[in-house]
Amino acid sequence: MKREATHRGGGPTCGEQLIANYGQALGKILTKKKVTKLSKAKVKRIAARRIGAEAALEQLGDAELCRDLAGKFAREFAKKTGDTIGDVLDRYEAIALGFVAVGSVLTGGVAHPGVFRYSLSSVLRSSYRTDETLRAFLAKLDKWVRDDIWACTRAEQDNYSWILCRYPVSRELRIMLAYEYARDRQGLMRFLQEVFKRWRKIDQPESLFRQRLLTHQLAGTPKEIANALEEIGAAPTCTTAKQVESFHARIRQYRSRDRKAASKRRGL
Repeated sequence: MKREATHRGGGPTCGEQLIANYGQALGKILTKKKVTKLSKAKVKRIAARRIGAEAALEQLGDAELCRDLAGKFAREFAKKTGDTIGDVLDRYEAIALGFVAVGSVLTGGVAHPGVFRYSLSSVLRSSYRTDETLRAFLAKLDKWVRDDIWACTRAEQDNYSWILCRYPVSRELRIMLAYEYARDRQGLMRFLQEVFKRWRKIDQPESLFRQRLLTHQLAGTPKEIANALEEIGAAPTCTTAKQVESFHARIRQYRSRDRKAASKRRGL
């Protein structure tokens, strides 16, 4: 027979006693709680809010992935080379996703031997912080893609380490960049310029876009979400009761307005 764990006094341990007490208390709470039956109208409202929240989050995610810019530049430049808009759109979207996606691997050195996963759009942030640095970065990227194409035409691409500003670039992103560079270099560079400008705006400290995105990602009351945003530095700390109430109202507005707009766009 399995013997119960006891401490030196012969009774249950402190941890076991706490677990037993917690279980008894939880049982009392659950037995006392009444089952509430929701009306069909309330169930419908809850479902509508959930669908609206999902639609709003998806819409904000599309903006971060620059899908609207991909569509705009695909329509503008596809006819220039006789390509279909859909094909150019797919490659532009893949390029933006290739920069944003967290998946690239960088192995540390002797002092820090860990393996780090990163997003190129994040680690390259200093390269497009201002218009001046962005122009210099795009010129470097232009040459980098041209060198990649040159190596590919000679089947020498495996002889080089494809590093962009000290960070390796995935093979998939290199292929999409090379394809669009060869098809329409000017169009690609204009697209990338607008993409990096948007990411610069999104990544500003306390940016409204980031606040809206996190509002839909986080669960809780406006007060709980406001506290979370302040703790992670996504929003300024409110110092007066008026500021607190204003911030809570803004979070409620984000939820309501974004959900309604996204649902309307989906035709819901």
